[in-house]
Amino acid sequence: MVGQGRSPTAAPNTTSTSYDRLSHVYDAWFDPFEAPLRAAALGLLAPRSGERILEIGSGTGRALVPLATAVASRGLVAGIDLSARMLAACSRQLRRIPGPSRVGIARARAQSLPLQGSAFDAVFMSFTLELFEPPDDTEVLAECRRVLRPSGRMVVLSLWKAERPAFAARAYAVGHRLLPTLLDCRPIELDGLLRRAGFVIHRSATHSLSGIPVRLALATLAASRS
Repeated sequence: MVGQGRSPTAAPNTTSTSYDRLSHVYDAWFDPFEAPLRAAALGLLAPRSGERILEIGSGTGRALVPLATAVASRGLVAGIDLSARMLAACSRQLRRIPGPSRVGIARARAQSLPLQGSAFDAVFMSFTLELFEPPDDTEVLAECRRVLRPSGRMVVLSLWKAERPAFAARAYAVGHRLLPTLLDCRPIELDGLLRRAGFVIHRSATHSLSGIPVRLALATLAASRS
């Protein structure tokens, strides 16, 4: 399985090149598996009219379309990605948005977002955070904190590092070690990463992706907890 995110890891050129090559087949190959989980994540985010929302690792734009529809013309949606060809596919996907909307996409590094601080009501990541090896993952979350408003929220969907992994998860871990370019998402301990980065988890759930655990979490900035 290849993750939805397109942001750089320790070898950003390799990552973007891999997704450039997959751009024309990505949705056909992976969307049947990812779509139901992404829909659950978007439901947890619950985007509202007029909000400003950032997606990190926007890929072919499958999440940007419902996000833009939800925030409508009063809101704004931004997507960043590293793969130029995935962004080109995303641009074609955005033509499906009904009615007027404000959507912007850009090629950028998630560890150094070209965005103002406290600019967004929400951040969304779907199969993206697990593409980053430490310490890049903590840098990405620090950037999420920076661009979120104090009352903002974040939803993250990622492969989950279970304490007692079943066979499918163990097999995937072996595949990730042997074929890191193809199986580039590494299962992560999402809850701990978020808490150490200064987030408070309000809701979370564990799902399955062909037997591989997937974690879904809704978090806010620790300083904004009432």
